[in-house]
Parts: sequence; structure tokens; C-alpha cells
Amino acid sequence: MKDFLVLTLILGSVFSGPVAKASSELDSEINAFQVELRPAKTFKKTKAFQKQERLARKQSRPEKQMNFNKKTVAQASQPMDFEPQGFELAEPTPNDASSKTKTRSLKLMGKNGERFIQRLIALPFMAFSVFDGKDDSLMAPKGYSDSFNFGISGQLATDLNLLSSDNFFIETGVAYIQMGSDTGYSFSSGSQSLTLNDHLYTSYLGITLNAKWYSSGERVSSFYVKGGGTPLFLMGTNYSNQGSQFLSASRFGNVSSFDIALDLGIGYSYKVSDDFHVMIDVTAYQGLLPVVSNYSAYNVALTTGIGIGYNL
Repeated sequence: MKDFLVLTLILGSVFSGPVAKASSELDSEINAFQVELRPAKTFKKTKAFQKQERLARKQSRPEKQMNFNKKTVAQASQPMDFEPQGFELAEPTPNDASSKTKTRSLKLMGKNGERFIQRLIALPFMAFSVFDGKDDSLMAPKGYSDSFNFGISGQLATDLNLLSSDNFFIETGVAYIQMGSDTGYSFSSGSQSLTLNDHLYTSYLGITLNAKWYSSGERVSSFYVKGGGTPLFLMGTNYSNQGSQFLSASRFGNVSSFDIALDLGIGYSYKVSDDFHVMIDVTAYQGLLPVVSNYSAYNVALTTGIGIGYNL
């Protein structure tokens, strides 16, 4: 045992010097290497941290979190052109009951939603007119037959939806109306009497303004009634007397350039398709102002026509 301890001490004293020296040199090299690497490690960590910090700021923005871009937002804001199938509508709450009713109303009002102008109307018609008043017997003697004037006329109008109603509309537009009457003059000489024929025709440009009510709604086949007023602006006159030398247009005096006619009409709108309706219309006109200055006579007309209505 003593010999083993002695041998250990001898070996330790021999190798302790070189081992300590080698350990010291290794520690110095390690410290130098750490000094050289420390700035690089510090720089790399700082750059990575800054990158992560920038990324965190970008991700904290709402548009980045939602992952939307301009194109996605534009597509999402476009209305859907389809209706979901196979789903049942939930019962509306008090807050959305009015909006659901309005949506259904708009669907009934047309494929493009609610519009101010609901229908365009083209209505050619025949006007049967005559002069009427306390002096009509002077303009057309008693017993004078076939005093009515037949004139081809027409109207371009539109139905305006002012009250968001399916039944009530305002009809307005322009109309060309031919009026007038076959007239005559009778005189006697002794026991003989003679009646001479002449004709006074007028043409007007009218601005129609009527309240109009469809019994079943405008989008389906329906009867309708209308009434209102039509200002009439004289466009021209035509006088003839079959060559008589005893009569002239001067006997009527001046023809009034303006008249106001009250009108009342009924009709039927037949649905051909969602867009087109065939319309049958009968309207009566009563003028309020004398037609000529020398006689108390007024325009009276009855118009009948068949036209087309186009729903917008």
C-alpha cells in the first residue's frame, strides 16, 4: 500500500506541470475565441429580434389579421345574383319585419327593384269628337247628321310610382289629339231653306296628368280606372266648306290656342309576359274653355285604343 501511494505522488509531481500548462493554454484559446464571436452573436440576435418585431407589427394590423386585400373586399361587396335554395326563412323579429315586407314589395315592383318610373305606354287611339254647348245648334243646324269628327291620335305615357304602391300610380305623358266637328249653316229665303256644310277641325298637343288605380296591381292582368286633366295646346286648324261662296272660317271668329280638358277613363291591362302588357283604353274628354270666339261651344271627345305597356 505504501509503495502505491509513493508511486502516485511521484507520477503526479512529474505530470502536474505539463498538464497545468496545457490546461492554461486551452483556457486562453477558448476565451479568445469567445471574444471574437461575441460581437457577431450580439449582432445576429439584434437583427433577428428586429425582424420579428416588424412582423409582429404587421400582423397586428386589422387588414392583415383579416387577410383581406382590395380585390377580396370588392368581391365581397358585390350583391349576390342568386337565391339560396333549400332553406326556410326564419320568422322575422319586430326589428326586421318592416325590412322583409319592403323586400317582398320591391320584388313585386319589378326585376330591377323599386323604380320611380314603372311602365312605359304607347297607345294609339281613335278620337270621336264634336262641339258641344249652348251654341252648338248654330254651328251644326238641327237635323244635321254625321257631325262627329274621326281623328287618328295617340299617346306616349308612363306610370309613376310616387307612393310605393302596387295599385296606385300617376300617369303622365304627351298626347296628340285631333278634335273638331262637321258643322253647317242654314238659312231661308221666302219659302225655301238651304243648309250648307262646312267643317272645322283642330289638333292639339296635350300633357296628360291622371291618377290611375289598378284593381289587381300593375304587374298582373288587371282592370284600371283613371281620371285627371289634360292641358291642350293648339297645333293647327283645318277648315273646309265644299266650295261654298257663302261660308268662310271667319264666321267662327278666332280659334282658342289653349284648352283644358277633364278626362275620365277605364281600361284593361292584359299580361303577355313579365315585361309586356296589352292595354285596351277608353277615355272621355270634356273641354272647359270655348273653342272659338263667336260661339259658346266646347270640345267633347271619346277615345278608344289598343296599346302596349312595357314594365321596367
